[in-house]
Amino acid sequence: MHTEDFLSSQATNEDPTLPGAVAGEATVILTPETADAGLAFFEVAEWLNQQSSNPELLPAREHAGKGWTLGSLREGYSLNDLVLCLRPDNGTIYGVRRHQAVLQVHNTGLIYLQSASDRAQTYLNEKRISRGINLLKDAVIAVTFRRLRYRVKYARFSRSETYQDRLYKYLQDIIGVQTSQSALALTPTPAEQGGIKIGQWTLTTGTIGHGASGRVSVAINNKGKLVALKRMTVGKDRRWAQELQRKLEMLTSLARSRDENRLLGLVEVITDDGKGINRTADLWFVLEPAVADTLHSASLKGLFGEGDQRLCISGIIVQDLLGAVDFLHQNGWLHGDIKPTNIGIRTWTRDAKSIVLLDLDGAQKAPTPGQQLPVTLGAGGTIGWLSPEREMTGYTEKTDVWAIGVTALWMIHGRHPWNSSYNPWRHEDPTSERIRPLFHEMYTEGVANLTGIKNKALKEAIRAMIRHPYAEKNSQKGARVSAAQALDMLSGKSEQPRKKARDSGH
Repeated sequence: MHTEDFLSSQATNEDPTLPGAVAGEATVILTPETADAGLAFFEVAEWLNQQSSNPELLPAREHAGKGWTLGSLREGYSLNDLVLCLRPDNGTIYGVRRHQAVLQVHNTGLIYLQSASDRAQTYLNEKRISRGINLLKDAVIAVTFRRLRYRVKYARFSRSETYQDRLYKYLQDIIGVQTSQSALALTPTPAEQGGIKIGQWTLTTGTIGHGASGRVSVAINNKGKLVALKRMTVGKDRRWAQELQRKLEMLTSLARSRDENRLLGLVEVITDDGKGINRTADLWFVLEPAVADTLHSASLKGLFGEGDQRLCISGIIVQDLLGAVDFLHQNGWLHGDIKPTNIGIRTWTRDAKSIVLLDLDGAQKAPTPGQQLPVTLGAGGTIGWLSPEREMTGYTEKTDVWAIGVTALWMIHGRHPWNSSYNPWRHEDPTSERIRPLFHEMYTEGVANLTGIKNKALKEAIRAMIRHPYAEKNSQKGARVSAAQALDMLSGKSEQPRKKARDSGH
């Protein structure tokens, strides 16, 4: 940007951020807020006008991968990317250091500011910042460098599709961040009207998901930590919410103690009624990680591909999913509601794909070996993914294995193998009994279609995962394998139980 052009546009009240203007492709705009900042700006502008014809005094080579440096000018040194003020050798009147701060693009796509040293006094909204990441997560924010105060505002170009494409390329090629357009969509350029703040978190999106217990949004804090916020409304009796919090705390502690990153974790719980005196209150369960996609949305976007590619990806996901569920089972828990919308995409690159189990609200303590959990008609799980015994005679953690088997068929064939709007396996229910023959027909077809799967280990593992006691063919009536046994089958071992595997019925 040529300084004289910028000054000319200011003098004529032109908007320099309009398309085609001098700052038409700017990401952020720094505007002097104080007299000192304004004076320093014009001093630098005059100096640049005098020196711009001398190629030896042009700014240093670009080093975008390290960010853009901000500071004062001292003769004999290479220029900062953004010169805040002139600094004569005999002292300074603004208190700005030669190395004052650095601006950079965060892996979320937002801009962050960090102080260049502990001695450099840099403030965001009157709060002094450190050398760590300090995200600019509001559309407009006050930034102060000692005596120089500016208003920093995300420019209009940063909300354009062209900018989003450039941002994606910059993060991939310059910063080396493995991201996706879906991930960047979770943290769009902050809205001009300002984001909703919940504790330390600022919402970046509207509702991205909802369930029986609440609605989910995405939020971020000053350090760039991205989380999912599940909002719930509770009445005077909040015991169920307290029990849910304790359960999620237990599961989070368990996963962290074993470095298991395939379970959604609880960060904190925030309430607008800490003393519990109101008739109703809002609770926000802060969870991590926030994911851009689930298996369901990945399928809608065509990420699975076709043919051998689809089969290969499905096998990778099934193995990772079994690993996550086996961790739960080996530690005495079951998920209870496994389905594509509850399986988040943690990593999806050419070389690596991994998942995270979402919605642990319905997780239960698994029964002791040889025992079953009682039938709870119409409560827990999702029709279409419930194992047949779930609402018939009782169930164990192997109900999760059934759901993984059904999910595997859904991934491989691109459709549910025997979808129904009503559970055909509900105890003493006339409607269930009436539609049961149709289930048998679709189930038999689904098992027969397994023969077309080229991956023999995957084929046999799925066949063993979808066994159930009411099957018409004896070959499918055998005991369902555990998650551990299914993992062994995928690795080429037999389905004989491991020593530590829980052998607990269907």
